Amino acid sequence: MEELALRHNTKEEDVLMAESDAFSIPYVNLMEENPEPEIVTLIAQELCMKKEMIAFGVDDDAVKVAMSNPTDVLTIDHLEQILGRKVKPYLASKGAISRKINEYVDHFKSGMVRKLLSGVKDDSFQLTRRMGFEIRGIEEVAEQKPVVKGVNLIILNALLKRASDIHLLPAKEFLRVFYRVDGLLVKDQEFPAAMAPAIITRIKVMSQLNIAEKRLPQDGSFHINIEGREIDFRVSIMPTIQGEKAVLRILDKSAIILGLDHLGIDDNNLKQLKEALLKPHGIILISGPTGSGKTTTLYSSLDAINNGEKNITTVENPVEYEIEGMTQIQTHSEIGLDFAQVLRSVLRQDPDVILIGEVRDLETTEIALRASLTGHLVFATVHTNDAASAVTRFIEMGAEPYLIASTLRAVMSQRLVRTICDRCREDYEIS
Repeated sequence: MEELALRHNTKEEDVLMAESDAFSIPYVNLMEENPEPEIVTLIAQELCMKKEMIAFGVDDDAVKVAMSNPTDVLTIDHLEQILGRKVKPYLASKGAISRKINEYVDHFKSGMVRKLLSGVKDDSFQLTRRMGFEIRGIEEVAEQKPVVKGVNLIILNALLKRASDIHLLPAKEFLRVFYRVDGLLVKDQEFPAAMAPAIITRIKVMSQLNIAEKRLPQDGSFHINIEGREIDFRVSIMPTIQGEKAVLRILDKSAIILGLDHLGIDDNNLKQLKEALLKPHGIILISGPTGSGKTTTLYSSLDAINNGEKNITTVENPVEYEIEGMTQIQTHSEIGLDFAQVLRSVLRQDPDVILIGEVRDLETTEIALRASLTGHLVFATVHTNDAASAVTRFIEMGAEPYLIASTLRAVMSQRLVRTICDRCREDYEIS
C-alpha cells in the first residue's frame, strides 16, 4: 500500500510540475515546508479554505502563497490589498493545502486570540459608515478608548466563537455579555454597570441610531471589514428597567456555502429536493422558525444550479451571503423599495431563477406565484412550523388555491440540530 501511495503521489507531482512549467509558476511541495505559524496565519483560515491556498513564506517583502489555482489574479489582487504587500503565487496540490491548513488549525485560532489579548486597537476593524452628528456628555465617553476597545473586543470575540448573535444584558452591578453559539446562549464577559450606558451608546453610534432616545426600541445596522471578511450586524436596542439591552445579529457575508450533500438532510428528502431543483419553473418553499437555517438551505440550492447558464436574482432583507454569478438586491422599505416593488422590476430583467427572502404579504405572494407560472423557478422562505402549514399560510394571506396547486413544486420544513461536542462525543452502538 505504501508503495502504491508513493507511486500515486509521484504521478500527481509530475502533473503539477508539468503545469508549473506550462504557466511559468513555481511549484512547491508543502509536505516539505514547515512555515512559522505567524506566516501561515497572515491569511484568515476561512479565506484559505474557500480559495484553497495557504501562506508558507516571506521573501523580499513578498508573501509566498501556495495555491491550487495560482492564475486566479482576482484572488491575488484581493490578498495584496489585505496584506499590504506583494504576493508571490506557487502551485500546490489541493490535498497538500488542505492537510497543511488542518495542521495549523490551532495556530489560526490562537492567532486571533493573540490579536484579542494583545490589546484590541481602535482600528481593529474598519467601520464602513461614518456618522455625521455631534456627541456630547455620555456620548463623548462612548468614543473614548476603553469603551471603543471594549466594544471591539466583544465583536471580535463573537467572531472567534462563531456566534450567531451577541446579547448585552444590563443588570444592577454588571453589563453581561452572552453569545449564541450552536443555538445556545453562552455567558461570557462582564463589564461594570457604570460602563453600560457608554457601551450601548457606542453601538448606537456605530449603527447610526438616535443616541438621545432611551425610552423607545430602535433598530439599526453597521458593516465592518476584518481580515478581508465582510460582516453585517443587525442591531436591536430595547429599553428595560435595568437600562437598555442590545442584541446584535451577525451576518458573515464571506461564510462558505455548503453543498446540499453536507447539510445533514435526510437522503429521501434530499433526493426529492434535488428533483425539484431540476424543474424549469414553479415555486419551492423552505419553512421554519427564525434561525433554523432556511437561508443556508436556499443558498445551497441556488449554488447547486448556478452553472453560469442561468440568470439568478435574489431579493432579500438583508443579503446574508454574497455569491458570485448572482444578482443580489436588498430591499429598503423606508424608501418604498419593498419586496413587491423589487419583484415587479426583477421580472423585467429576464430572470430564470428568483429567490425571495421572505413571503409575508398577499402582494408578494401573488407576484411570486404568477412568476412561477410564467416560466420562472422561484425560491422563497415562509415562517411556519411544518411543511403543510406553508400552504395554509398562503391561503390565509389570500392566495388563490388553484395558483398554489399549479405552481408549488416542493415545501421543506426544517430545524437545526445542535452539534455534538468534539471533545465529549464517543461511539455508541444502539441496541
